[in-house]
Amino acid sequence: MHGVREAAVVAQGSGAAASLVAYVAADRLEVADWRSRLTQSLPAHMVPSRFVRVDALPLTANGKLDRSRLPADEPQAVDCDVRPEGREETVIARAWASLLKRERVDRGADFFTLGGHSLLAVQASERIGRELGRRVPVSLLYRTPRLVDLAAAIREQKPSEAADIVRLNERAGAPVVFLVHPVGGDVLCYRELADSRQCTVGLVGLPRDDSDGLVRPRYRSIEELAESHALRILTTQPAGPYCLAGWSIGGLVAMEIAAWLSERGHTVAYLGLIDTVLQQPLAGAPGFSDLRRWARAQTCGAHRRRVQGLTALAGHEYRPRRTWDTAHYYQADDPVAAGARHGGPQRLGSFFDRGLLTRHFAADHFSIVRRPVADDLAHAISQDARRALEVLTA
Repeated sequence: MHGVREAAVVAQGSGAAASLVAYVAADRLEVADWRSRLTQSLPAHMVPSRFVRVDALPLTANGKLDRSRLPADEPQAVDCDVRPEGREETVIARAWASLLKRERVDRGADFFTLGGHSLLAVQASERIGRELGRRVPVSLLYRTPRLVDLAAAIREQKPSEAADIVRLNERAGAPVVFLVHPVGGDVLCYRELADSRQCTVGLVGLPRDDSDGLVRPRYRSIEELAESHALRILTTQPAGPYCLAGWSIGGLVAMEIAAWLSERGHTVAYLGLIDTVLQQPLAGAPGFSDLRRWARAQTCGAHRRRVQGLTALAGHEYRPRRTWDTAHYYQADDPVAAGARHGGPQRLGSFFDRGLLTRHFAADHFSIVRRPVADDLAHAISQDARRALEVLTA
């Protein structure tokens, strides 16, 4: 990077307090520029949360970094070590400090570099939304993980605004694959896929946009969910060809999105199903209205269970209404994996004229989207999507 003579990154703390500190030999501290550049080439968890400027890195007699002589990581070394300002920043800082077990959170802090993860992100969004009296979708936190940026985004957001797409990574000039949320409604489960160095395509997440904890679901079926997502895709990318994928029940929604787009003259080049299962109808299952009444009775903090229940019921009731040419199936082979238990590729294969192109992974239904397997999956998705586009345009 311009102006940087040498640098070293040191891990400090442990658990929720763990963080990376970069010691940089440079004439001046340019944290905003450095962080921006590093974010483009490194996974979020590898970008230092703090930067300390030094004239030169201390070395041992053997020419190695002498960690014992590194200067203390003083507060002024942080790019934005300033206490929160205004109501939104104060509410966010209080919520983060409580969830992340921090004595203090400054306005320049980044949620994920402080130790935040997907479950804590959901809790933080709920808590901030309740205190501010408005909906704060978890996707907003993912797009703007710095406290000061999140506060600004909340101020600028319309109260009734639905969850937007989530750009999970940035791959300039690369094809884009749209990833549909699984049963929980959010797309943070794809974070490790997006951060992988093996991922050579842009990943855009499609979260469920009625997961606001108010138990006012707009969608009563996979078909209704798919239409909503398809319209958001067209707003983001007006012309095809399109690449779609989804994990678990998200694969069923991706299938229906592909059908919706194809019926309207759009081209779908790639369809990826990640350990997706076509469920059996539930004998004696409650109707949607019954499930909705049950959902209303739950406490506000349980909105994830409500969304899961509503989406799962829609998945059990879904039956593909058409056939496709082919799709790529990524099967987790562990005996407890959904696809392995329920014959995912076999049951779905009948809906594809040329069958499914199946890849196998030594994982269960959940670890398939987590490291280290996520690296292999990211490589497979990238390779298959790129090849499908090349065949289409050849």
